[in-house]
Amino acid sequence: MKRYILFFIITLLLLHGESRIDLWGVDLGEIEKDKIDREESIEVKFEEDYDIAQSRAVEENRYIFLLITEKSCGWCRKLKREVLKDVDVAERLNSRYISIEVDREEGYYPPTIGVQGTPSIFILNPEDNSTIESVAGYRDSRHLLEILDRVEKR
Repeated sequence: MKRYILFFIITLLLLHGESRIDLWGVDLGEIEKDKIDREESIEVKFEEDYDIAQSRAVEENRYIFLLITEKSCGWCRKLKREVLKDVDVAERLNSRYISIEVDREEGYYPPTIGVQGTPSIFILNPEDNSTIESVAGYRDSRHLLEILDRVEKR
């Protein structure tokens, strides 16, 4: 019962704009601020040129995360706005992959890749541009992380 009362009091304080609640030495306002700072500061770092991305991937022994988009694609915008700004997705891609975004109509990507539609995601081996995993269409953060888990278990 005491827990429920404490939870109710904290909830009321937060709803009324109290941002600095010290609960057993833990400043809940600071925790929330750190979370917001972390979420705002992370985004996927994309290489601009496929050849540079491939060279870096070979040097650093990483796979290539290739995102193929189109300017007129609403699902591409949603993927970039929501999924690629997710903290867990961005941290994973930045630490374990060399990422590149290519416009389907204007940019270069290996001709052996069969792009079915946009957005399309390809995980490539940089040594020979072979496809390790491919996904056509929008996927949410959870699904994209599952795909990356599957690739990394190989």
